[in-house]
Amino acid sequence: VVVIVGELPKIHHQFVGELAETVPDLSAPDPSGRNQREIFVVGSNETTAPRLSNGRTATLLSCGEAGLGATLATLRAQWRGRHTSQPVSNFDDFAKAVEAAHFPVFLFSGDTTEGLALEMLQGLIADLNR
Repeated sequence: VVVIVGELPKIHHQFVGELAETVPDLSAPDPSGRNQREIFVVGSNETTAPRLSNGRTATLLSCGEAGLGATLATLRAQWRGRHTSQPVSNFDDFAKAVEAAHFPVFLFSGDTTEGLALEMLQGLIADLNR
């Protein structure tokens, strides 16, 4: 599982595309070819994700027009089983993927992510590791 948090600088989009093409090395071989990395992007409805291979797109985790910090806070609350006024889109897919993952990876840019959002991200990752 790869989770892109907010906007990444364009220089890193090729890396994400290459990462999406590789087979997860901690998974058992899958002859059906369905063994591919799950890619999510956290942000508002306007957040753009890097292009993936074979026409795939990243799954958006969003609270509509809410900013990154609010979306991360809601994602964290939902992960902990708390009720929220507006749920994060595709949360169930995210939860299943993270629970099945051996090693989820979070990608973010410290330059484009505000301090409060970084704190929420750190808290979310701490919650996932419990």
